Amino acid sequence: MFRINRSGRSGRGLALTPQRAKHAAAAPDYIATMAIGDCLDSDADSAQVTRVACDLSHDEQIAERVDIGDGYETYPGLAALQELADPVCRIAAAASFTGGTMPPGFEFAAHVPTESSWNSGAREAVCTVRQVSGKLTGPVRP
Repeated sequence: MFRINRSGRSGRGLALTPQRAKHAAAAPDYIATMAIGDCLDSDADSAQVTRVACDLSHDEQIAERVDIGDGYETYPGLAALQELADPVCRIAAAASFTGGTMPPGFEFAAHVPTESSWNSGAREAVCTVRQVSGKLTGPVRP
């Protein structure tokens, strides 16, 4: 999976692929297998994510999962997937907040499949909410 933030820039150089992530507990995590509402930390220097309790300091919280594979038999490329995921993730992230509006200081990110992930069957974008700077210190959504 490849993270694209609300500005359209790739997020901190992080490509999320179906590789196993380091985990504070016993089992590694894949962002593709995490649930809506789960919180995660990501390593900006690698493709690793770690599921964390939402009441602890963390980088992002999953707001939604969206199917973006409809109509594509072969990998359409990161830009095409970003174009599909971006508006849906913007809405999903805003819906995480009371009134459906994201407050200042927050942004969304769309994690879309890489070609390798796509070829392994990944067809969903994972939409997350995060702070523009710093870490989240509690759940964005219960």
